[in-house]
Amino acid sequence: MKTNFKNFAFIFLFSIFLFSCQSDNDNIVEEIKEEYEFLDYDGDLLSSAILDDKGDEPIEIGQVRTYTVEEDFPEYRWSIESGEHIEVIGETNEKSFTVKFNEGFTEAKINVLFGHFNVTFGVEK
Repeated sequence: MKTNFKNFAFIFLFSIFLFSCQSDNDNIVEEIKEEYEFLDYDGDLLSSAILDDKGDEPIEIGQVRTYTVEEDFPEYRWSIESGEHIEVIGETNEKSFTVKFNEGFTEAKINVLFGHFNVTFGVEK
């Protein structure tokens, strides 16, 4: 009987520990959401945190566009994940990233890493 009680007590205390850890994680996510309003309900970064200097205008061949991370972070790393006929102009480690859409461009995916966030968003003609 003592062994069963000890096992039950251990399981009960361990369960409380697990739930308290989960609660701490939820609090951390809530704090991040409050600091960065561009997070969705899962704590994932939305691509709306990236500003396009041309807004919602359609992309035209030969056009140069600059994408900028809305918030300030110590480091940035931009890259083209997929797509052809898209040319990087300038640095890939700045808050803003400039590209040129050359003849033959149809669509591409751009990625940016900053802070603890990794955002990939699509652009198309």
